[in-house]
Amino acid sequence: MRINDYLEKYPAIKDAVPQSVWDTLTDDKGNIYFIPNVSNPLIPIFMYYRQDIFESLGIAEPKTVQELEAALAKIKQSDAKMIPLTAQDTIWGLGALSTSFGFTHFGWGPATGEDKENPNTIVPFYLTKEMKDYYFYLKDLRAKGLLDKEFLMAKNWDHAKQKFTSGQAAVLGINWGYGPEIYSTLKKTHPEAKIGVLPPLEGPGGAMGGIRPFGAWDRGMYVNAKMADPDGFFRVLNWTLTEGSDFRRYGVEGKTYNVVDGKKVLLGDDEKETDYKTGQIEPLKFLQPMSEALDWDTIQATYEGAGVGEAFAEAKAKFEAYNAVQYPEYRNPTVFSPLEVEQGAQLYTDYLQSVIDGAIINDKVTGQEWDTAIDKYLKAGGQKIVDEVNELQKNKTKPQY
Repeated sequence: MRINDYLEKYPAIKDAVPQSVWDTLTDDKGNIYFIPNVSNPLIPIFMYYRQDIFESLGIAEPKTVQELEAALAKIKQSDAKMIPLTAQDTIWGLGALSTSFGFTHFGWGPATGEDKENPNTIVPFYLTKEMKDYYFYLKDLRAKGLLDKEFLMAKNWDHAKQKFTSGQAAVLGINWGYGPEIYSTLKKTHPEAKIGVLPPLEGPGGAMGGIRPFGAWDRGMYVNAKMADPDGFFRVLNWTLTEGSDFRRYGVEGKTYNVVDGKKVLLGDDEKETDYKTGQIEPLKFLQPMSEALDWDTIQATYEGAGVGEAFAEAKAKFEAYNAVQYPEYRNPTVFSPLEVEQGAQLYTDYLQSVIDGAIINDKVTGQEWDTAIDKYLKAGGQKIVDEVNELQKNKTKPQY
């Protein structure tokens, strides 16, 4: 359903989204059909580490990827049962490490050797040398027993977090938003534990680690044109951004927050009933205004609510350190390669998927096999997709967030 008229009638909904985002979502006739749930594009992936273990082994906080690997090897040597490094996956788990290899993971960025600020040619991440180097570096870590053997194989997405908070792993790569839960849980299971956050690491090729900014939204809503009362829907949505804002932000007293000294304090996940845990509620959240996308007061309150307020200062400092170097998506989301629309997914599946998915965990996938797959993909149409995108997208300047 076209929603332009409702956006004018209910300005709180329109004001929750930056005009630049509305412009992106407006078709060539001026119509808007989608309500984006905007989010903060700056989501660093932290590498939490057992500071007490590092200190007991005389390991200084790593500043480079090479120093991290040496630390992992020393941990493995000292305790065969301890998992040196664990993470969920290559981006939401080890996204910090990927930036140290100097490329835009799961996005388009400068071709290898191109200027990072104003490249002439942009390519998908899997066509860069840096991405190949990163994947085969992880393969090598796994072969040495330094990376969790269940990495990319465990069916339970939060297996890595559970291993760290139960004391089975020394280093955990994960979305920084889990910080309060990680600190509070480990505090209960291992009261003696000290947790640190690794700084951005310098990579093997000299690239400085940082953050991979994501889009200004990752979900949203279409409104069915057959809805019986669309005005009622927009009226409720508008309420959550005005009079109902506290309910949207904090939820239900005693279930998702408590009032302490007259101040609403959010509960940590370990203090909530199952139906009120973040994993249950987050996919169904109301619209969040961009003005609240990075709300330090709320973030601090979350740490305090979890009983780990002392960890907030380091989290904020490390956030700023990671944000100093960005590896963003260079491709304009409104630019479409005709061949990519018709055959892009099939070409990727036919020529690349098995090699990319298996590079880290399948011992049979070699660097030569990777290169051969890339060459076949380019000849089958991949190069034409790259050419079409670069021809259609005139402005390839590095986006700033």
